Amino acid sequence: MATGNDIYLQWPHKDCILLRVTKIIVMRNIFAIIICCCCCWCQASAQTNITAAEYFIDVDPGVGNAAGITIATPSVNISNQSFSVALGAVPQGVHCLFIRSRNASGKWSVANRFVFYKTAAGTVASDIIKAEYFFDTDPGFGNAFNIPVTAGTDVQQINFSAGIGSLTPGVHQLFLRSQNANGKWSTSSRFIFYKQNPSSGLPPADITSVEYFIDTDPGFDNAVPLAVNPAAVFPDFIVPVNISGLSVGGHKLFIRSRAGAGMSITNVYNFAIAATASLPFINVNALTKTQMCARDSVKISFDARGTYNAGNTFNVELSNASGSFAAPVIIGSYAGTGSAIIGCRIPPATLGGNNFRVRVSSTNPVVTGMTGSNVLTIGNWPNLGPDTTVYQLCPGGSIDLNPLYNTSGLTAVWNTANPSAVVPGTYRLVVTNSYGCRDTAFAVSLLEVATWTGASSSNWHTTANWNIGKVPTENTHVIIPGGTTNPCIISSNNISAASIQVRNGAIVQTINNRAVDIKGKCSTLPPN
Repeated sequence: MATGNDIYLQWPHKDCILLRVTKIIVMRNIFAIIICCCCCWCQASAQTNITAAEYFIDVDPGVGNAAGITIATPSVNISNQSFSVALGAVPQGVHCLFIRSRNASGKWSVANRFVFYKTAAGTVASDIIKAEYFFDTDPGFGNAFNIPVTAGTDVQQINFSAGIGSLTPGVHQLFLRSQNANGKWSTSSRFIFYKQNPSSGLPPADITSVEYFIDTDPGFDNAVPLAVNPAAVFPDFIVPVNISGLSVGGHKLFIRSRAGAGMSITNVYNFAIAATASLPFINVNALTKTQMCARDSVKISFDARGTYNAGNTFNVELSNASGSFAAPVIIGSYAGTGSAIIGCRIPPATLGGNNFRVRVSSTNPVVTGMTGSNVLTIGNWPNLGPDTTVYQLCPGGSIDLNPLYNTSGLTAVWNTANPSAVVPGTYRLVVTNSYGCRDTAFAVSLLEVATWTGASSSNWHTTANWNIGKVPTENTHVIIPGGTTNPCIISSNNISAASIQVRNGAIVQTINNRAVDIKGKCSTLPPN
């Protein structure tokens, strides 16, 4: 529940500034960041319900000794909690309000701070009548860019466009302030943002990577990576940050991203550790998707703190459909000693389910990682089998494709309006199951015609004697032309064909009592 200081993750943008307020609670071995659109803030990642909260002004009376905040319904995530703050004994002037919360395990969050001003007793709050903004350099009160406002003592949810067309590419500061009816100005609030170089008129490059580190910068591209799908903006997703092994006291979390060839500025968030969690410790911090099909690929990133020895391998383990790791399946591996992104593939034989989980474990030392917070939905693969060729016995006829594949329980779509009566051609079937997983098969409807060449011998059963590169079957219409090098002789086996046309000057002979079976009862025959 505890609301914290603002944190801003400035992604490269051409003409916009996006900002978002934050919440945070630190508990156990991790806390959570939420990356949203083009900004970032922190939120609770508690393993147990929030059961208590308290506040104090200016001076900390000690954990558990501040003014209580009633928690009506304990929960792992409490938002929009309203409460009254007693200001009777607080003198006029600027003060700090601190808020913190406690979970069912007795662990307290960091105390988050809000600055406010108390007016003299009996003072009636004046309406806010004016607001303005400026970039980088203060032009003086009343001389900045105007922000239209409706006069009132509490002005909220004001949207305005800050024109940055004249600013040079790079890092800048946006300042906001307001004035009341008595002519008094507020302090100037500051927001940092980055303007991308709009060279060549191309749109901003997609964000391709995100990384974070705690306290010490290991250098660009060397921090803890997050598995992300390249995009211009990001949807909300929670990122657990591994804080095991950190010393008691204050620390700094830094976050940055890369888009194209450029890195964003490094953003910082202050947090505190009440008790050191043991090492080594491994947690999954991001997945590129949580809904997929068997045989799909997914990228999974992990945060490993502690010492891992040469020859170590990190393995991504997949649970069964009920979330059990009694017999985990390894879906991806990485040979190394630190945090990384691992490319994984879901086994094709995986049966569908809605409660799969993943974790990352190491081999040297042997560490079983924490089960990831994401619940995965994996759909089984609707296997249609191999592509199929079907033969039409007579010209002008049609074939029903529906019996070729078992589509029971599947949504089936052919690329023809009437798959029950198709002419020769190639047809595509796409099926989708209840998980949204697809398979595709092709059916070839063929009127097969073979012409005798006699190029090799007189033997009907010799492949080289036919222009289609195979011996005719009961589905084949056969043409024996005249003037071939060798006559056609059926001697070693009985034969079947859809039809046989013997042209002028051609010779077809059966010996050794061989029989000829004509399968087609066609009113017309194929031309040459």
